[in-house]
Amino acid sequence: MKNFILKIASKVETLNDINMTREAERCASYGFGYDNRTMRRRVFMGALIADDPWDTIEAIAAKGYGIYHTVAFIESNTTQSYFPRELRFTPGSFDLALLQRDELFGPDTIVTVDFYFDSMNSSLNSKDPLVREHMQRDRIAPRWKMNGMQPDDIGIVMDTDETFSRDFLHALQICDVPEFRPDQDCRSPKILASTIVFEGIPECIVREKLLWHPDAVLGECIEYIGNETLHPPVLREFNGIHGKRAEGYGRNQNFDKMPNVSLHPLLSAGDFRNYEGGRQIGMVGQYNWTSVESDQPIGATGYHFHNFFANVSTIRRKYRTYGHPQEHAFEEKPLGQLEIYDLSHAINCTMGQPHVEQISTTYDQMIGPKPLYFTDEYRKRRSEFFRRIIEEDEQEYSNK
Repeated sequence: MKNFILKIASKVETLNDINMTREAERCASYGFGYDNRTMRRRVFMGALIADDPWDTIEAIAAKGYGIYHTVAFIESNTTQSYFPRELRFTPGSFDLALLQRDELFGPDTIVTVDFYFDSMNSSLNSKDPLVREHMQRDRIAPRWKMNGMQPDDIGIVMDTDETFSRDFLHALQICDVPEFRPDQDCRSPKILASTIVFEGIPECIVREKLLWHPDAVLGECIEYIGNETLHPPVLREFNGIHGKRAEGYGRNQNFDKMPNVSLHPLLSAGDFRNYEGGRQIGMVGQYNWTSVESDQPIGATGYHFHNFFANVSTIRRKYRTYGHPQEHAFEEKPLGQLEIYDLSHAINCTMGQPHVEQISTTYDQMIGPKPLYFTDEYRKRRSEFFRRIIEEDEQEYSNK
């Protein structure tokens, strides 16, 4: 694994030198200007982490290698749906050592795992799994502050199976991005990705589907980093201080309960995912894919590596116990018969039996930047491996 990651890291574009001509072209490809900036913005990344496979962790690391100042992970003793789980990245653990090794995110990147402990008294917790997820993410910004984040730095919140493209990360660091200019009012501060979805293996790309995470925000619009005197606090849905914003305090861009506010509330790290104010950016100009593959996702600036798990039990546990629980995930039937749409898509595509509504663009048809991690060697290995565990799962349940 170490040699494979180092091989990928050796291919990444250096950040040390700034070629103004190249940067101007890069910025223009996303509709940004370039004002001859010669200092790259620092980038602080944060994500929840749990049973995520090493394939996706390494894939997002390859995209951000040497770019992130800080990578702040949060691990919880429960899933979002309040199922207890054993902590994986504890101090001194083998998994933590792998996560913090220099060749993963880069030798100068600070990689941390902080812990969120849910009370095991369910009466003290919100019944909504996504409120709990929001509360877990809210622990990211304090770590960023502890590691020295400033108002002119960038914060990125994402899941551990998604990332901005490397080229777009470079653009966010150097281009004249209106949302990253100083003195923001913070009403609509987010930059959102246009994210292509890979289901199960690199060869299976979901056709005509673009998601909108990760999300990037300037430090001056982030809680703990921006000016909390100038930007008023908000009322939230759980005990007034947790979860989504309450009606009239910015939910759906409705500020009726804050009528005289000109500088809007700062975003918590949880708000990165569910606050509506932002702009989704895709490629433009010379990078426009529409004339080549009109039925594949167009102009992607991000990647979602979905269902890249290493075994069947982890897949079932994910669908039963995390943010959108499926109560039938542990039924004694093959994965492909569980009627979970995105999982069925991954299985059918991998096995060469795609549904008419699930036909995917293939990796070779993909136009534009591709994930560094998806080498020919990895693509072959992942496809063979995922096909094998699907066949073993089907064989196990056919014998019962």
